[in-house]
Amino acid sequence: MPVLTRDEVLRRLRESDGAAVLRGAIVGDLDLRGMAIDFPLNLSGAQIAGTLDLTDAVLRRGLVAPRMHLRGALTARRCAIAGDTLLAHARVDGPVDMFRTRIRGKLYAWRARFFGEASFRELVGQLGEPAADGSLQPGEINFSWSWFHGKAVFERGQFDGPVYFWRTRFFDDASFDDVSFNRDATFMGKQSEVCLSRDEVGWSLFDALGGTLLRYSDDETQRGSDGVERASFAHWREIPGRQELRARMEALNLAPDQRQHLERLFAEHCGPMFAKSASFQRLRIEHAKRVKMMAVSATSWTMLPADADAIAFVDADDKPVPSKVGLGRPYARVFISYGGPDRAVAERFNRVLLDAGVDTFYYPEQSVPGRVIDDEMRTGVSGFDRVLLITSRTSPTRPGWVFELRRALEREQATGQGTTVLVVASIDDAFENQAWPADIEPLRQRLLGRTYARFGKQLDNEDDFLRAVGRLLEGLRRDGADELP
Repeated sequence: MPVLTRDEVLRRLRESDGAAVLRGAIVGDLDLRGMAIDFPLNLSGAQIAGTLDLTDAVLRRGLVAPRMHLRGALTARRCAIAGDTLLAHARVDGPVDMFRTRIRGKLYAWRARFFGEASFRELVGQLGEPAADGSLQPGEINFSWSWFHGKAVFERGQFDGPVYFWRTRFFDDASFDDVSFNRDATFMGKQSEVCLSRDEVGWSLFDALGGTLLRYSDDETQRGSDGVERASFAHWREIPGRQELRARMEALNLAPDQRQHLERLFAEHCGPMFAKSASFQRLRIEHAKRVKMMAVSATSWTMLPADADAIAFVDADDKPVPSKVGLGRPYARVFISYGGPDRAVAERFNRVLLDAGVDTFYYPEQSVPGRVIDDEMRTGVSGFDRVLLITSRTSPTRPGWVFELRRALEREQATGQGTTVLVVASIDDAFENQAWPADIEPLRQRLLGRTYARFGKQLDNEDDFLRAVGRLLEGLRRDGADELP
């Protein structure tokens, strides 16, 4: 297939009034620096083997590039775009530099993939005309389900319309310092909220999963070799972890290679929003509490207190949480210790903590196949900030639970006075009223000298349970008192 030159690309687009005439075409370098283009720059589905340079260009009818694959760099410094910039499903292998780009319309980069460093420093998103079908809001900036493999920079950006980073993945450092949010902005980090494309799953497997594992979306369709239009993407049905995924795959009687493929995709898509550091300093927020952090977590977080006061912190169900959940992990990373008979309760704790943005170790989900169980428990107790010890009538009879309890107490003693590792959650009245076996009864007496969380009747009502977990979270704060309120 011949490689199209810049002049040939522009001729085709001009003659077709910007229609999608480049799908599947191979394009060389597109150097459009300083040009004023009066027709839509429609690069939909194009394979650009070189770079795309829009420095100082004026695009009077927008940039349309869904499913574009750009192997080189995207440079659009000081570019002015009147109209929408559509990058849904686009892939950019090289770096992105959109310094001081001004977009009067929407920037829609849904499920885009950025593999190099991506800089949107001083990007301005201005209000444009509403979409005729109402699908996008004026001035909308939407990077939902996009992945940034390199550093992502949005510093000093000005967003006049609503902003969405819904299940966006930042695998490297991300900075939103000095950003102006003039409307609503939502950062949604619920890890089990996963969107898969037909192409990455495989066409036949994608269709076979409907109902049990996937919810198909009709927002986008693709035409198959048989000429039939089918959904392009789908969302996992609510799957809180790998155990549930495996159970549903078992019910579908999938082949081993299909199961491995889906587990790989699950692990790939279900990580935290911010895998490394996130910085939100000196934010300018026009409407307090309309910038929302939903179940967001990061390995480290930088945020000035004034910014935090103007942000709404909620869980994945949009319910307020007691403080900055997950941001910079003010809540400690938690190892969940439980006896086998209490697994259902432990799974419930794990789900709620994850939805609140807390990093957890729950054995059925995070254990590594092939490792010695004692080594797995020892590493978990040693490597996580806190151990949530779920106590019940049966737990003191479980050797693994006793092993984790002893290791946590040994770690407290070795770390020094005033250090708390164990946070106790009692799920019945046995912790207070029933003696443990003689060899570990002294440990119970030591724990009774602490404040602990009581879960009994709260387990029977979801709202009561969530409120009790909210109190428990205060005992998991990195910057708060060690005792539970």
